[in-house]
Amino acid sequence: MLTSYISEQEITFVVYCHDSTFKHVTVTDSKGQPMFHVNGTTTGTSWSWRRKVYDSSSDHVLFDFRHHNIDIKNGWVVESPTGRKLCSLVHKAQITTKHSAIDATVHTESGEQVLVLMRPNDLGALIVTISVGGTAIATIRKVEANDRVIRGKRNRSVWEVRVASGVDLSLVMVMVLCRAEMGHRLRLSLLPFFLIFAAFSFTESKHFFGIAPSITSLWAQSVVLNIVHVTSLLFIEKWPAPVGDPKNPSWSAAVRTTYQFWGNPQLLPQAKQSTIGRSDKTESLAVFLTLRISKLPIYYYVHWHVMPRFFAETLVNLVSEDVAQTALLTRLSEVTAREALVRSYMAVSWIWESVVFLDGANAALAVLSVLIGLDKPGDWPPLFGGPGCAYGLRSFWSRFWHLLAVRPYTNYGRVIARAIGLLRPGSSSAVPGIVVAFVAFLLSGLSHAAVSWRLGMRDWLDCSIWQREQDARTI
Repeated sequence: MLTSYISEQEITFVVYCHDSTFKHVTVTDSKGQPMFHVNGTTTGTSWSWRRKVYDSSSDHVLFDFRHHNIDIKNGWVVESPTGRKLCSLVHKAQITTKHSAIDATVHTESGEQVLVLMRPNDLGALIVTISVGGTAIATIRKVEANDRVIRGKRNRSVWEVRVASGVDLSLVMVMVLCRAEMGHRLRLSLLPFFLIFAAFSFTESKHFFGIAPSITSLWAQSVVLNIVHVTSLLFIEKWPAPVGDPKNPSWSAAVRTTYQFWGNPQLLPQAKQSTIGRSDKTESLAVFLTLRISKLPIYYYVHWHVMPRFFAETLVNLVSEDVAQTALLTRLSEVTAREALVRSYMAVSWIWESVVFLDGANAALAVLSVLIGLDKPGDWPPLFGGPGCAYGLRSFWSRFWHLLAVRPYTNYGRVIARAIGLLRPGSSSAVPGIVVAFVAFLLSGLSHAAVSWRLGMRDWLDCSIWQREQDARTI
């Protein structure tokens, strides 16, 4: 591409991307001496996201690196300062396991066109190889990635590049910029597709309300939880792409590895095992299947046969006056025995129904996933704590109630607490914890309100119960 930048011997250099939009990139050799630097345009001032690459020794512009204005394949163009096309690059596989594959066509000074390939060495594309005519000429390795909402002074990403002798360093620099950009933007570019299908699933859930209201509500709530979980996983915690088993690099293994993160809001042990080297002792398969399968008929019989008979014997029939009373604490002296019984029954019944449908669905899915070999018993622990843990508000929410949404909700709470300056390293104040808990319960209330609204319930905007629970937990 530029013959004056041919390497005379094997060389290693490091690329520092200081921000997420490539406004500032520096390149140094193995001794820390500057080689190249990149200056980008201000966000919103260039439709093609144009960046200029300089020779640091002379501060001379080598080429412009930009996108096509309109290109569904997300291509790049490299142009000389005079406007001559030096290279064009095409993203070959945007949504497959080869998502970092690039085909570059280099227009040499002699008028020839040379095809240069960049291909990932692993599923996460932590290392990619650049080759010409089947011969490797360089490798790019991700050294550091600080994909956080608040990054401080740390670099967005750092890349180590090893180049063989007789290779155009300017060409390799172009490939590094492509690889780094894909690492910065791929998740954000795929987010609309996820949100569109999730929103479609959520809105269409209303059509099944007449068939099975409880199952429909469960499905809608699961979709909302998955949206919060996935966005937290990808954009707050910034989990890297899971690396599959090298002995089984098939697409099915990649899908399975991704599923263990995508559909696992608690990130239970088996999903974390690849990153923390943890091996939990779990119950045997026979015990696991016996306990999970036995729950289903018990839940069915108690919920559809025992509970209705108990209700009929104690309350007989509900009338409108039973559910139209005002706040209890303001009129304790006026409470009748029937009202106390109705309130007690309703307080217990919503907990019971939640346990039946959530734990029942969990048990059924656990049995299916384990039997088909998709998961292990350790991936499906009991969803709720024992009945002995359901005393007091703090114990009820922290030890008995399911923790499916705790991780993503608290992650959003930490982001807000950090953004307003309350969550700082070394701080011992209780205020950040209160803010995190408040945000978590607010998100919980909003998610339930969204489900109620979609299912046509008139009281969908009443989130006060979730706020009162937060107040009680804080106290």
